[in-house]
Amino acid sequence: MLRRQHSRPSVPPTLPPWWLDEALASEEAAPTPPPLEGDLHVNVAIVGGGYTGL
Repeated sequence: MLRRQHSRPSVPPTLPPWWLDEALASEEAAPTPPPLEGDLHVNVAIVGGGYTGL
């Protein structure tokens, strides 16, 4: 019969990356823009951000 052995992970948990705190700090200070009203015609529209917006 086989037995399962539970062991601790070999890699200890880590703290969030340092750049995350820096990136989120500017988010709190930025004012929320008003919602768009009516029709808007543009040549280029970037929807989203992150990897898609790069």
